[in-house]
Amino acid sequence: MLIVMETKNEPQEKKEGAQVAGNIKPPTQIGERWRKAHKNKVTFSKIVREIKRPFQQLYAPIDIIVRLSKKLKQAEREFPTVGSLSETIDLLNRGASICRFGDGEFNCLRWNVSSKSPSLPPPPQIPHSAEFVLAQRLEEVLVTPSSEQLIVAIPPFNPICSPYKYGWWNFWQAYWSENWDFLREKLMNRTFGNSFVSRQDVFYEVDIEKIRSVWSDRDVVFVVGKNSRFFDEPRLFSSIKSAEYLFVEPTHAYRHYETTLQQALTFDKNKLFIICAGYMATVLAFDLHHHGYQALDMGHLPNCYKEYLKEAPRPEWMPTTIVRKPV
Repeated sequence: MLIVMETKNEPQEKKEGAQVAGNIKPPTQIGERWRKAHKNKVTFSKIVREIKRPFQQLYAPIDIIVRLSKKLKQAEREFPTVGSLSETIDLLNRGASICRFGDGEFNCLRWNVSSKSPSLPPPPQIPHSAEFVLAQRLEEVLVTPSSEQLIVAIPPFNPICSPYKYGWWNFWQAYWSENWDFLREKLMNRTFGNSFVSRQDVFYEVDIEKIRSVWSDRDVVFVVGKNSRFFDEPRLFSSIKSAEYLFVEPTHAYRHYETTLQQALTFDKNKLFIICAGYMATVLAFDLHHHGYQALDMGHLPNCYKEYLKEAPRPEWMPTTIVRKPV
């Protein structure tokens, strides 16, 4: 009898087992139900995460500031010699040409295909087909030693009129700390002119008549962009003997560089070139110097004079204006 009962119960046990197994939910469904049940439940781990969150957000900028502060101290120790504004103006008065570098030109150097630095997106005024050529030419200018005939100029480490950007750091302190690893080999152990001869800083340090004497009684060729911000401020340029204009494209100017250079070479060698044409001005002043001209890359000089007089905002914040010929 026992044997018969065991044989009769076996299928029943299997059937019950199968029924139980059919009621078990897949693991994904169980996890989803658990998450829904505990969604609004306050747990110790959630409390810890909420406590840590603001400290994690605070730590990130502190870590960046500490790292950049170390880079800034390194840049200050290794920074090259930059002449004063007065010394740079003296050289211009003696017939020197000047090629200036600012943050825009430094950033262009990163587009050089030979550079190990990661590439940057092209700026709006430089076409993709010309950016690497421009970068190579700018590097050629930068590695050229300054002399009494040709000034290669960069900003000083801590300009007096640099706008504040990162709390107690001004723009250029922040720029050097962020970019010194890329620039140090190109700038260390060298002497440069002061590129702020075209910014409002120069009017605080150098007498206006000394600045005007650079082009006083000279025949001047202004190389400027069409409808650019440039204007021939009479308080700066009323002492010139005559003025001619060579207009370049307001955007993508370097695409037409060879045409611009050939047009410039048609002027007499006694003409003084004052170039206000973006990144191209640095290279054009360099090439014109080697062709026997005195060429000055002067950037936003007239606009910065009005900024110095508190008559206008920073040039970069101004709308473009039509070039006005002198009366």
